[in-house]
Amino acid sequence: MSESMIAKNHTIHQKLLAKANAATAKPGSEMLTQVQWTLTAQKLRLTNREREVCQELFEGNTRNEIAEHLGIKPRTVRHYMEHIHQKLAVSNRVGVVLRIIQMRDSLGPEANVSVENRSESNEMDNSPESYVTETNFNRINEAP
Repeated sequence: MSESMIAKNHTIHQKLLAKANAATAKPGSEMLTQVQWTLTAQKLRLTNREREVCQELFEGNTRNEIAEHLGIKPRTVRHYMEHIHQKLAVSNRVGVVLRIIQMRDSLGPEANVSVENRSESNEMDNSPESYVTETNFNRINEAP
């Protein structure tokens, strides 16, 4: 087999793998960056665990799957969901997703920059918490 034929087969194989990976990706796993999750959770006053439950919910996981991934009982997930519903003033999972998307959209353009793009500047480390400056934190937590 010639080198050009091998290269062509390799390219086709890479494209097929990319399509397969895209088809099996979790539904909402790419809707918010880690920075957006951090800022959204702060603005909505969610605990870290409530944020983790919301992230699992965005990935389309059931209560039992969320419990398994987080190492807690399904009843505890239900408890967290009840608190999340109260904090976000919604009555179901769809409401949670919509409220979080609404909050993400209100964050402003600085929250839309990915961690990778920000770390290229070498001005800060690339942890999501490092991007929550005092100015941004105060602006984000102001009443709408």
